[in-house]
Amino acid sequence: MDEHRRLSMVALPALMQPPPDDIKFIRQQVLTLAMLVKPPPDQSLTIRERIIGNNVHFWNGRDVFTSFASNRYSFFEVTGETPETLLQIVADVNVLFRQRTGRNHTLSPRNRILLFMLWLRSYPSYHMLSVIFDVSVSTIKDEIHACIPIFEETYSRLIHWPSLDEWQDLQGGWGKLPFAVGAIDGTSTEIYRPITEPQEQYYSGHRQYHCIHTQVVISNEGRICYVECGFLGHQNDAQQYMLMRNIGQQLPFPDELFLLGDKIYPNRHQY
Repeated sequence: MDEHRRLSMVALPALMQPPPDDIKFIRQQVLTLAMLVKPPPDQSLTIRERIIGNNVHFWNGRDVFTSFASNRYSFFEVTGETPETLLQIVADVNVLFRQRTGRNHTLSPRNRILLFMLWLRSYPSYHMLSVIFDVSVSTIKDEIHACIPIFEETYSRLIHWPSLDEWQDLQGGWGKLPFAVGAIDGTSTEIYRPITEPQEQYYSGHRQYHCIHTQVVISNEGRICYVECGFLGHQNDAQQYMLMRNIGQQLPFPDELFLLGDKIYPNRHQY
């Protein structure tokens, strides 16, 4: 028995070769010990459950308007409004909000409208807005979807295509161009790269990002006369213009007057 024990003690060291990489071996042992102390999360759990665990966050809402209003230029850059004009928008839409949405809101009226204008102008993700305003992503979605029909009902009346007589009355508004009574131009709204649709259709080589275009006609008094949106990012102004309703037939326009536009716009005036 003692002889067998002696032979085993001599053979064991020969079987246990040193690791080829000491540092890697030590790291593996430390990882094994860490897993024994706190096992990794269940693979069936969602990323949210793995990150948050049992911690529950209560959304309290945040007065972002007060913080943003202190820097007026940045406020304008991210919303397209000044603090004063945004408060006027709040006054314009607040009556409809009270009529349409009877539920309680985590955000105050001015922060709700700030959220919507920030989304329209700068297009941050819902999760980014959730962090900024300290409300849940579902609340961000609900607030934006509640704003869209109310804004449309409130402000769509401001977009008006003049009658033939009204166009005639605008002559001479631009002194050196007496027969030019308005202008047409396009604007682009950046979007995230489409996942479920052909992304190349939305990519603008000129803008260098994915976007949707909008064509706008204004009078020489600065009033919006017509808006048509939904043009794909790869289309230029001329292609968009040819897809618009025909100015001169469906949209009456005097033959002797003109709308100014970039030279890329084809002349459909005679039609």
